[in-house]
Amino acid sequence: QAVPAQADRGAKHFASGRSERVLALAPPPSAGMSAPIVNSWNGWDPLREVLLGTMEGKQTSYANEAGVKRKQNNGQIFKYDLTEVVDDPVRRATELVENFADVLKGEGIKVTRPDVVDFGAEIKTPIFTVTQSSGATCPRDVFFVAGNNVVEATMSWKCRYFEHYAWRNALMSYYERDPAMRWTCAPKPVMRDSSFNLDPKLKTINNGEIFFDAADVLRLGKDFFVQSAHTANDTGRDWIRRTLAGDGVRVHEFEFAGQKPGENLGCPVTFSHLDAKVAATDEYTLFWCEEERPSVSMMQLFRENDWKLIEAPKRYACSSPHDATARGIHLNVLGAGPSRAFVEASEGALIKTMREEGVDVIPVPFAPAYMYGGGLHCWTLDISREGAQKSYFRTLDERDERLALKKARLADKADQAPISPRRQRKSENEPTSA
Repeated sequence: QAVPAQADRGAKHFASGRSERVLALAPPPSAGMSAPIVNSWNGWDPLREVLLGTMEGKQTSYANEAGVKRKQNNGQIFKYDLTEVVDDPVRRATELVENFADVLKGEGIKVTRPDVVDFGAEIKTPIFTVTQSSGATCPRDVFFVAGNNVVEATMSWKCRYFEHYAWRNALMSYYERDPAMRWTCAPKPVMRDSSFNLDPKLKTINNGEIFFDAADVLRLGKDFFVQSAHTANDTGRDWIRRTLAGDGVRVHEFEFAGQKPGENLGCPVTFSHLDAKVAATDEYTLFWCEEERPSVSMMQLFRENDWKLIEAPKRYACSSPHDATARGIHLNVLGAGPSRAFVEASEGALIKTMREEGVDVIPVPFAPAYMYGGGLHCWTLDISREGAQKSYFRTLDERDERLALKKARLADKADQAPISPRRQRKSENEPTSA
């Protein structure tokens, strides 16, 4: 299917008048070395290269396991009006994914695809057995990129435990060609059934092991936000925080309205990744939907740092009664550049709102592929973007500066403190080494 007629394709980037702090610039490659490939700090810098999933080998039935059952139970509550009827959903989804690949290439973006493995085969580890894998539709769930570091997630379902192998050759190719690339793998959890809650009022995954899907990470330069609710836990967020601290990244919980300690984030029927709830289309521009309202404290943090928070219209597209994807799946857009994004073509109200806010929308028909993994953002992973790490949260910078100054003053005070006579005598009487 041809891509619908599009508005002006030129990138639009409106000057905000704000000053950002450039935190890291990659050094130029040495003579004889390949230029860096892996680089991405956010979802709006100019896009150069992506991973894109495939329908080939995709399993269309659910695995029988605790985490998947929670998703199924919650998904049954969503009732969307059908906006189109698809006779052969697998064939149609396949066509749309391949069309999206052509659209990306037409925009000058390099596309890398996964290897196809036997996703229907039983998975068996020393701890658990599950009847099948899932597929290789959504690299966004499996990895996120922090600068030149590809971070491999634990995954939160047994059937997706080894999904990263479909992308192993692609990542090894980057590793061999890019001398600056790093590749960090989170420790795999045991995934006992006791790790999962089936009570819809509680977070799905208990603490005690490291759990997270990569799509629960929102990357905004120096600040990464993590949702620990259904496919990640607090321990997983803490692992991300510790792992990225050396790169100057601050990691925060992304909270939604109604959150209570120990409970899921705002709505007991909400089972979706963070990238199907909010979307940043440019620096200081964040879209959200009423059904997934950020908490008051989240709104305050963004607004006090000059972010424009825009409520998006409700989701429109649904092509199957079995579509249990999120109410914010239409916000699962892929940024092509500053204020320029690939958006589901049938979401007319969203497209209108985005264009009114200065976003150059590239419409792409994709909704029938939703139920096999998600939207345009889910199905891709931005491996390479132009740009460097910046800070978009001035108040957090100021807080860090105050804390650093306080720490320095305490250290100076300790150095200048007079030594007591008793400590002086003890020091003088201590034997010295030969």
